[in-house]
Amino acid sequence: DQFSYDRTGYRATVRNPYSESLALTTSAGIFNENIYDVDSRVIIDPIDISDNELFEVAVGFDFDKRDNQHLPTTGYRSQGRVGYLTDVADSDVALLDFKFQQSLFFNPFQRLVWANNLRFQSIESINS
Repeated sequence: DQFSYDRTGYRATVRNPYSESLALTTSAGIFNENIYDVDSRVIIDPIDISDNELFEVAVGFDFDKRDNQHLPTTGYRSQGRVGYLTDVADSDVALLDFKFQQSLFFNPFQRLVWANNLRFQSIESINS
């Protein structure tokens, strides 16, 4: 591991269903992020080893074609979101957070469910 961090905070999310399978989300939140145990080779800026108060706004989607939300045996679910984060105390810090998750379920035998999950996340620094 190149670093460790603790994140605490609050997020409010509004979920807007557009069909039986598709929902769009909007959210806003504020977080305290404590970054520590950072490998000295990856420290670029003092923000890399400090406490930060971050504000985030995000939009996302949830496309769910599973046969059951709580105990799926077949189908798939795709989720994605893009968030904009900025440091409350330092407006020069701005980040774009891209997340995508794909889950696949199928039932090759009567009592066996095969479940796969793929996650991707990329956080990119942008100038504000």
